Amino acid sequence: MKHRITVILSILFLAGCMQRDTSAEWDRILDVYVEAWNTGNLELLDGIIDAQFVRTVGSTILSDNIDSLKIVMASIRETYPDFYVNVTVDERIHSGDLSAGRWSWSGTHSGLGNPALKGKQVSNTGMSSYRMRDGKLVEEWVETNQLSLMLQLGYTLTPPPGADE
Repeated sequence: MKHRITVILSILFLAGCMQRDTSAEWDRILDVYVEAWNTGNLELLDGIIDAQFVRTVGSTILSDNIDSLKIVMASIRETYPDFYVNVTVDERIHSGDLSAGRWSWSGTHSGLGNPALKGKQVSNTGMSSYRMRDGKLVEEWVETNQLSLMLQLGYTLTPPPGADE
């Protein structure tokens, strides 16, 4: 019985040791992804994003393929033209086909969609988790503080009627 347990533990240990280290691959993919955000060079995405890539922010799917991701990124960069200057990835953790990272960005609103917002400077932080398959991103889940962003833009939070009673 002792021998059988030793063999099982040895197999589990070796299987864990044989798991491919994907850290360098993750760093390369995420560096290119950040560069695409920073520069607006959306052609960079073709080499690192799966055609059926899904990007979810909170509980909302904002893109469900590479083309819709490019539209989202172009729109954000049009709204915040200096967005590229300030995107940073603060911390990354990789494990197999999964990665997670904290990030921050800042930018100046162009007034697109609401001229009253033109010139408002904002900054925000968030966290993303990613899934990779065959060397390409297939999924990103984003959590960010939208309330902070809205308050920086000058929106106010109004309590519902009767909340102050």
